[in-house]
Amino acid sequence: MVQNKLRGNFRKILADTLGNSINEDEKQYLPRGYQQVGHVVILNLRNELLDKKKIIAEAILKIVKNCSTVCLKKGAIYGEFREPQLELLAGSDTETIVIENGIKYKFDVLKIMFAKGNINERRRYIPLIKNREIIFDFYAGIGYFTLGIAKFSKASRIYAFEINPTSYKYLIENLKLNKIPKDKVIPIFGDCRIKALEIPEHADRIIMGILPSPKSSLDTAFKVLKKGPCVIHYEGILLDNNSPETLLSDVENVAVKNNRTIELAHLEKIKSYKPHTFHVCLDINVY
Repeated sequence: MVQNKLRGNFRKILADTLGNSINEDEKQYLPRGYQQVGHVVILNLRNELLDKKKIIAEAILKIVKNCSTVCLKKGAIYGEFREPQLELLAGSDTETIVIENGIKYKFDVLKIMFAKGNINERRRYIPLIKNREIIFDFYAGIGYFTLGIAKFSKASRIYAFEINPTSYKYLIENLKLNKIPKDKVIPIFGDCRIKALEIPEHADRIIMGILPSPKSSLDTAFKVLKKGPCVIHYEGILLDNNSPETLLSDVENVAVKNNRTIELAHLEKIKSYKPHTFHVCLDINVY
């Protein structure tokens, strides 16, 4: 099956492939598309089709190029470690590699969230980073930001903190997979609010890339920043009719307590989070 023929025709091609395995009424509920993460296809299915989920998955294996595993999305990301709720329907290998912006990300789709909608954010920081910067990535995950910064920027060193043992395992693997020099990235397992205070160096730039907004880490962030001008990248959720001050005020309150001043340099809308709500990043200059 030629892959570009699937665009705009996925439901029809899937229905034709299924043939008499489902009835005509059921065919109207077939998905119009899918998400592909490496060799894994992730499906959303209507309740009307859940009893046919296995045969639908087997049909997808036949028509989607480079697909050897199919999973069903069962719910939203949940828990402290933001784990996906997926069910394996077909195939067996849920560990995959996504290549994006010249970086290889290895992870298990059943255990690790990978937001494809954040692709621009993962490369946005690279040209912002000045020569010899020390960077703290407070929520490194599998290396979402750390890997690109390490490979393509002029940063001197990145301290990559991760509290989820599964994500930390893949962070270590991805550093090796992308041939990142050992002295360029220092991976640290544990809570950034504690572990960052143990680092003898101070940060020129701190990446706080997690949802919801990591307010509880702000006090640590200001304690580990250098004394001169620095930068915090602070992510959060913002209604489309709200001012950035909704998020910025949390940062400003902690800045005052630490005798620092801040200014909003840039508001980046990363992607739609839900209707009238955006996932955003505040680029904040700290003095």
